[in-house]
Amino acid sequence: LASRPEHDQMMARLGLSAGFNDTQVISAFRRAARRCHPDRFTELGARERALAEQRFIQFEEARDKLLGVSV
Repeated sequence: LASRPEHDQMMARLGLSAGFNDTQVISAFRRAARRCHPDRFTELGARERALAEQRFIQFEEARDKLLGVSV
């Protein structure tokens, strides 16, 4: 997957297939974000929280790029 174009990587990160629309991107992001939102890991150690936060940021980046939002 790392050798694929960035757009394909972002789609895979959110579990989307070709022909998606904005609503599907938002839904996929919300589903992914619920799994790794940093607030869910407050009882764990700093390393686990940092990993969850990093993954959450990757999901945000994928959502923004697929929606064409510039940050």
